[in-house]
Amino acid sequence: MGTAPSEAKIRLAEGVLRRKTIHVVLPSFPPEALRRRAQGVAVAELEVNEEGYVAHSRVLQAPDPAIRAAVEEAIKQWTFRPTTVRKTPVRVVGKLTFYFVIEGGKGRVLNPEEMRRQE
Repeated sequence: MGTAPSEAKIRLAEGVLRRKTIHVVLPSFPPEALRRRAQGVAVAELEVNEEGYVAHSRVLQAPDPAIRAAVEEAIKQWTFRPTTVRKTPVRVVGKLTFYFVIEGGKGRVLNPEEMRRQE
């Protein structure tokens, strides 16, 4: 059976999804993760509804449970410009990557573009 047009989902590359953002809330670096010296990559997959709000999200990868929770909380607050196909709003699915880095005893959260600039 086919998918009804209103249920269609378009997968967007991360760069495209990030360019559609209206409101971004970066995850904070949890103090307990910093104490544990937990750092690394966190990846979330999200579904954005026709109005540009996050309908569903899940963290696919995180270096620490506290980091996972911080990413989950931040992603819920993001908003996006609606995506349309032939002038009809559609749901989109995509991934967002965050890099949790400890430098000089302080925790920072970087997006992929910031991470590339550091390399």
